[in-house]
Amino acid sequence: MLGVIIVSVGGEILVILRNGSIYFPQTDLLFDGLISDYVKPVRRAFYRDVVRLCKDSKWDPEGHDDEYPQRFFNFCLSRILTSIRDKGHGGTLLLVPNELSVSDSRLADRVTIKYPCAYDYIWKLMMDHLVLHRRYFEMHFAMWDSKVPIDPKQYQSISSCENDREEIDEALADCFRLIGSLSSVDGAVVMTDHLRVLGFGAEVIALSPTLKYVNLASDARARSTRAVSIESYGTRHRSAFRFCSSYEYSVAFIVSQDGGVRAAKRSGPDVIFWPDVNMGSLGL
Repeated sequence: MLGVIIVSVGGEILVILRNGSIYFPQTDLLFDGLISDYVKPVRRAFYRDVVRLCKDSKWDPEGHDDEYPQRFFNFCLSRILTSIRDKGHGGTLLLVPNELSVSDSRLADRVTIKYPCAYDYIWKLMMDHLVLHRRYFEMHFAMWDSKVPIDPKQYQSISSCENDREEIDEALADCFRLIGSLSSVDGAVVMTDHLRVLGFGAEVIALSPTLKYVNLASDARARSTRAVSIESYGTRHRSAFRFCSSYEYSVAFIVSQDGGVRAAKRSGPDVIFWPDVNMGSLGL
């Protein structure tokens, strides 16, 4: 079996040589391109939920960083993928619309979920994190700009808020680690675009007899692609390709044992495949 050579700087992967082919990892799939377009409505819904919880009309009324909540959503999705990668066993994450349930024929006709569940904590924890994040810095800057001595009660309020933030962050980290552990079970993890886990140990039963090739994308919008036979890939990849081919409103992330993160999505009649996603560049 041929090895893999990875060139990186500061944890960011620059280029990968795998099986005789050179790949340049995509660093912007969640911020621009076809996959970003898929999650854009969800990011906007998340933004609206957060702003409503803050009882305001905008996240940052002054306009300095109003996109932060949407970046935070991308960050949490990337944390889930890195949690799977860090387990070292590989896995597949199938992302589907939040309206689906395990019994919905749009899902049940395409995948058999061995262990269905209703793990629905991440969305609320993400919102709680952002509410506390905003509250903390509002109090912090008010105290920083104050021309009078600091009130001990004001300091205690900031300290209490910081402790609450740490608890929420640890709870989120536990969620990410749990999903990473679920991926160790043979089969895929099925999760909605609102990061609600529907089940794990899933077997793709969708048939796509006309699917012979996937189109390797050279950029996030797949402006340039080349066709590669699906037989060039293993069972895990082929199952993800079949699922995406049979259901356009989905995205598959495939994590290999060597640590590589790949993504697949159908666009029109074609399945687009991004062979390397640089997760080290998807943080805040």
